[in-house]
Amino acid sequence: MRLFVAVDPPASVRDHLAARLRDLSLSDLSVDEGRGLRWTPPEQWHVTLAFLADVPNSQIAALSENLGRNAWELAGFPAGLAGAGAFPGPARATTLWCGIAPGGKELSTLAAAMATAVGATGLSLDDRPFRPHLTLARSQPTDVRAIVGGLADYRGPLFAVDEVRLVRSDPGKGPGGRAAHEVIGRWPLATDND
Repeated sequence: MRLFVAVDPPASVRDHLAARLRDLSLSDLSVDEGRGLRWTPPEQWHVTLAFLADVPNSQIAALSENLGRNAWELAGFPAGLAGAGAFPGPARATTLWCGIAPGGKELSTLAAAMATAVGATGLSLDDRPFRPHLTLARSQPTDVRAIVGGLADYRGPLFAVDEVRLVRSDPGKGPGGRAAHEVIGRWPLATDND
């Protein structure tokens, strides 16, 4: 099973960013033929904390237990979407993303805790360093400097990061040949009163 652990900004936060993208004349967030961008649908925008390419069904229960335990050890925090960038860089981007500020440091701590939970289950993650971001679009290498520049001053509303979700991803099974996502587990972070 292909899974990822994520934090999902609420619909109001996603709507705010989508409105800003429309202001940049990016009204069709499905395909941008001029740039070759394949936009992630706003309802699937999330911050990936850990990606697991192949998880046997037999390990889902142990993984869930470990994720829940590690999530509960960390307090919730505020975060916001801010700015933009691209991997590997804006001039030849394959991934266009929105950054996180505030909350980036806390998301890094949360991602490390989720990686520990995955490791305790006996599963492995890719070895790329965590960089908090929300993927907006993917492409063949293309120039997205104008979009990154147009979002440079973007600051979205703050939202509470108060839970993590385990999501099953089925590539090609969603609308338009995109991945279909199904939340199969969610765990709260600790609150200040706990």
